[in-house]
Amino acid sequence: MKRLTPKTWMALTTALTLTALAGCPLPPEPAAGDDDTAGDDDDTAPDPDPDGDGFTADEGDCAPDDPAVHPGAEELACDGVDNDCDGAEPLALRVPLDLPTIQAGIDAAPAGSTVCVDPGVYFENLTLEDKDISLVGVAGPELTWVDGGLVGRVLTVEGVSAAAQIRGLTLTRGSFGSGGALFVYEASPTLRELVIRDSEAAFCAGALFVLSSSEVSHTEVDANTAMGMGGGLCGDHADLTLDHLHVHNNLSGDSGGGILLRESTAEIAHTLVEGNVALLHGGGIEVHDGSHLDLRDSRLVCNESSIYGGGARLEASTFDLDNVEVVHNTTGDFGGGLAIQGSMGTVHNARILGNHAGNGGGLELWASDTEIHHTSIVGNTADMEGGGLIDEFALRTTLAGSIVAHNDALVGDGLAAVGSAPTLLYNGWWDNGLSHVSGLPDPVGSSGNVEGDPGFLSLTGEPAEWDLHLGADSPLIDAADPNTSDPDGSPADPGAYGGAGAASYDLDGDGHDEWWHPGPYTSADAADGWDCDDSDPAAHPLSGC
Repeated sequence: MKRLTPKTWMALTTALTLTALAGCPLPPEPAAGDDDTAGDDDDTAPDPDPDGDGFTADEGDCAPDDPAVHPGAEELACDGVDNDCDGAEPLALRVPLDLPTIQAGIDAAPAGSTVCVDPGVYFENLTLEDKDISLVGVAGPELTWVDGGLVGRVLTVEGVSAAAQIRGLTLTRGSFGSGGALFVYEASPTLRELVIRDSEAAFCAGALFVLSSSEVSHTEVDANTAMGMGGGLCGDHADLTLDHLHVHNNLSGDSGGGILLRESTAEIAHTLVEGNVALLHGGGIEVHDGSHLDLRDSRLVCNESSIYGGGARLEASTFDLDNVEVVHNTTGDFGGGLAIQGSMGTVHNARILGNHAGNGGGLELWASDTEIHHTSIVGNTADMEGGGLIDEFALRTTLAGSIVAHNDALVGDGLAAVGSAPTLLYNGWWDNGLSHVSGLPDPVGSSGNVEGDPGFLSLTGEPAEWDLHLGADSPLIDAADPNTSDPDGSPADPGAYGGAGAASYDLDGDGHDEWWHPGPYTSADAADGWDCDDSDPAAHPLSGC
């Protein structure tokens, strides 16, 4: 672990001098509809809402030129602005101006108040108990670090509700038996804009939530190490909402390198789980013991495990995976991308690309009840069976409206069936080594299954760079179930960009769904608001497309 060096701060001030020049012509009068002032010499009425925030001065807007300030806006402590125009700032204590340490601020702050932490590195081990206050790094996590010194947890939170907020901090170098950086017990604080990093524990090194219903958003969980389960973030008997997270480079000596759920539920959206490692199962995500995972608009990329589930392992649990991308994950045994074992759930509009395993390069389905619809299973490899997927002793498996292409294995390049008879409906099959399937008859020509070149727009570079939109002249266009439709009402295409969910991808969370139709992106797509690059929130029809 690297020891942190406090940053040197320099305050920069600029003086602006306004000089009036005699003899200069007067500026033109505002056009109709522009901002205006009473008493000038035109007949244009002043704009009652010049900043466009929906509130006029008569309605209490105290900053008519600032759209972020108006009645009903969220009041932000520590910024010196009356955000909601109620004439009062929230009660706040400032560290180190008012109190020398963060813990002293927490101890002194009454319920409902805020502890404002100025930039710096604070060597503390913090506890927040039984009162709803806000703890805010005023300059954000890049500039406000709490360093646990590897002598205990960085922050322990107990007995608070969602009204308690923690934001704008980096929590680093924690060390404890469980929850090395952050431990939340019988509490449900609202957490956002945090960095949780470089911490260690026997169980759940980064953040551990027990009996908690916390919401966590816009947070990074990085480079934490657990000797046992849970390298990054864990829910244990918890009900979590996770949005806009980046969980990367965490390590578990057992299972759940990035995220671990045990007897918990989690809704996860707009989250990138990347480069995590588990020495046993679930390199990116491990879900077990009766948990439920709702994962949407998220990516599992370059995660690794030794035995099951390089990207994720779902064991004895339920799940719904919608608009997910599972790319370039690896495992030594079963389920390079996903290992679904003894579980029940659905997969819709997924892209499972370039994963590798001993068996089931893209997916392993074992003793499970799984429905997979409009999913592209492409370019996965296995040393033994099931390059695309392996289906073993299934309770029920349905693969429908999907594309299985360019996969490779020793046996069953596309799909290997072992002791099971999956239902295969209206799928497109193409270029799967020597055989599309093993363990059952070739499905092509029956139940709507067809063989045809998807004509993917690009399979060059790394799998994360592949473009799986169908080619404009692909024979697979309109080849899915004729009783289903694409978003424009035409017969559904197979694969991730087909069916009712084809137009709902927003992996980067920029508010613009990715274009879905066959063929390349066009200027008409930009005019209609479709995203050209769903991996980059800075690229969208208003900027970069």
